[in-house]
Amino acid sequence: MNTDRLFFLLFRVFKRIPGYLMGGSIVATILIAVFYPDKIVFISMILATVLLVRSATYILGLLRGFFLYKRESKIDWEKKLLSMPESDKLTHVILIPFYKEGINILGPTLDALAASKYDLSKVFVVLGVEERAGNSAVVLARKLCKEYGKIFKKVTYYIHPANIDGEVVGAAGANRTWACKQFVLEFANKDSENYLLTTFDCDLRVDPSFFAALTCKYLANKDRNNCFFAPAVYLYSNNIEDVPFFVRLKGRSTSLGCLSNWGLGKRWATTFSVYSANLAMVIKNDYWDPSIGIDDTPFFWRAYARLGVEFKGCPIFLPVHSNAVKSSGIIATGSALYRQQLRWGWGVVSIPVFFSELSKKISLPTLVIGCCRLFSVYWLLLFLTFYFLLFLPAFGFIERSILLAIFNQGFGSISIVGTIFILVSTIVSGFLYKPYGIISVKGILNFLMEVLGSYFTAILFFFIPFVHAQFEMMVKSDVRKEYYVSEK
Repeated sequence: MNTDRLFFLLFRVFKRIPGYLMGGSIVATILIAVFYPDKIVFISMILATVLLVRSATYILGLLRGFFLYKRESKIDWEKKLLSMPESDKLTHVILIPFYKEGINILGPTLDALAASKYDLSKVFVVLGVEERAGNSAVVLARKLCKEYGKIFKKVTYYIHPANIDGEVVGAAGANRTWACKQFVLEFANKDSENYLLTTFDCDLRVDPSFFAALTCKYLANKDRNNCFFAPAVYLYSNNIEDVPFFVRLKGRSTSLGCLSNWGLGKRWATTFSVYSANLAMVIKNDYWDPSIGIDDTPFFWRAYARLGVEFKGCPIFLPVHSNAVKSSGIIATGSALYRQQLRWGWGVVSIPVFFSELSKKISLPTLVIGCCRLFSVYWLLLFLTFYFLLFLPAFGFIERSILLAIFNQGFGSISIVGTIFILVSTIVSGFLYKPYGIISVKGILNFLMEVLGSYFTAILFFFIPFVHAQFEMMVKSDVRKEYYVSEK
């Protein structure tokens, strides 16, 4: 069979599996509860054990990640960089796609870059402008090039044309691919291996030492051309005081999850929002796929499938700061957050992306480890959320004696681990998001509100949008062709 045809066939088959698996799991659980209620205790104990192990692992990763964050924050990265003469041969390319964001968003991003403790004469800044945004976006790009051009090696922009056949609308992948290709043609056609590409959202503000630390870790890594580099401390702190409690809660949980993943080791995390890679590797990986919309996570899984288990991440435990979702009013903000999470839920497209690469011969270790990692994220976590936050509470009203038996047979340990989970998460979050620590009265009130609202937040802004995305991908003949751009 033709390789391209097999690739397409595998993609069509595997894009339906997450929805069938999740839907089948939910239906099977309900049927067991109705026809074999005595089995629920046994199933619950197994899932409780899984939940306890995952929670304990999360706590260990979070504590180790926070320790590394404190340790790396004390390192003089600029001084360390002086002992690496090979840094003179390295050029940074910072790729920033944007749509209709204004100077109030892009200005602080470039100001933070300009404040970097790094030789900015070795840094290109590339702005990816959307033609769909109209002439105002081009005018802004020209203004930024003129205003910041003397600070960096060069600030340039490329206009991503609208209505390119096969491209998804509202996702940054197509913009990134276009801008990156144009940059390579103009500046790096013959020596792309000497460039380190970093891409991030237009509202991101880096720590002043971030690029010095990134350069040190990149040059010290002997396998750097087979790695990606990313911040482990990703904070939604630019506007955290101005958003509703459920947005704060969702932002904090994302930050802590990111830190815990990197704290567990290099093989636990994937590309998310901001990451760096050798430009030659990006070219080899065929940039980003503009036809699937979700660009960050599939970028990792496509590279992982092609390069094998050796492809891994290298964390930088220095903070970067982003905007949390914000719209006009609490209801509009809630709607905007749901649509953002639905777009994130479409990261499940990584499953057909990964398995369709089977047409190009994936090694067995890559296949096995990839399966475990993908389904632990896009099935196990969602099913545990459904089981313990939706199914068991509802089932308890039907058969309270069984629910009581479950707790009598060891569910008390969940309360203990859950208490440790909340305590550790709150303490670490308080250190990371200093303005919202629990030292003040305002901090205590916010903490109580977030704890009380965590149940509904997990359901409304994790379980439902992620399952929504899986079912949508299952029933659609093709992947979603238009996405919502988050309001910030």
